[in-house]
Amino acid sequence: MISPLVDIKHLGTFLAVCEEGTLGRASARLHKTQPALSYNLRRLEEALGVPLFERSGRRLLLTPAGRRLRELGQQYAAAFQAFVAEARGLATQPPSVRIATVSGFGRYVLYPRLRSVLGGSAASVTLLFRTAEDVFRLVENGDVDCGAVYHPKISSRLQLTPVYEEELVMVAPSSIRRPAADWRRLRTYAELPFVTYEESEYVFGRWFDAHFNRQPPGGIVRWHVTELEEAIDAVGHGEGVSIVPRDAVAGARLPMRIVRPGKRRCLNQVFRVDRAGSSRNPLIEEVFSALSADARRNSRVGR
Repeated sequence: MISPLVDIKHLGTFLAVCEEGTLGRASARLHKTQPALSYNLRRLEEALGVPLFERSGRRLLLTPAGRRLRELGQQYAAAFQAFVAEARGLATQPPSVRIATVSGFGRYVLYPRLRSVLGGSAASVTLLFRTAEDVFRLVENGDVDCGAVYHPKISSRLQLTPVYEEELVMVAPSSIRRPAADWRRLRTYAELPFVTYEESEYVFGRWFDAHFNRQPPGGIVRWHVTELEEAIDAVGHGEGVSIVPRDAVAGARLPMRIVRPGKRRCLNQVFRVDRAGSSRNPLIEEVFSALSADARRNSRVGR
């Protein structure tokens, strides 16, 4: 790090004199008077506390300290020029959007909105489907611009903002037929085969709390898969029941139906995750503004 006592323009004068060999030629190159250059060199030597030149007639010869400073100064100048070229290259690159999200919201809500807002633009888009904990980690580390999760986390390094409200629903294959009264009894669910997926524990718990204020006494997990998409496919092929975001089954063409124990809806908040104090990407702001408009429309429809 350059000493705060060293004026960077004095270092520029020093390098010019080294390259030109005389004050006269350096003066013509820099379009400054020779006394001004002499003053800059003297201030530089005073700041460093060592002489940099010895005079030999009209030429200036470098002292050992001067030769070392010339070497370091040339390295600094080369590094700075490389940075300028890199910065100009970055400035010409297309804008980027990097988002990590839990898969249900990401696949069925966020991705369609990203495509409609940014599709056809020059933006470079990266959308990662991860667990909620992975989303928090990626945002904290600065590996993505922001994230989306279905439950909050207390952290001084993160800022969470509610952005969307999804309905969680139970889906059952058409082959499972029970009287409506059965679905209102908690013990019914202990007899059903379930299809679970990664992070479904929170979704199942949220749904049973909303409808029964407690969890079922048991239950048989017939299928467990990583992704929500495969879980819905398994339900559609008669492997069991599952609890998923309603957005995930809105356009499904498989033989299955939504089961509700009563008129109450199970709503769950989706949160946007940003690093605390980070600047906002305008393209991402545009996407989430569109999502907020979607959420308001869905709220009016659900009333």
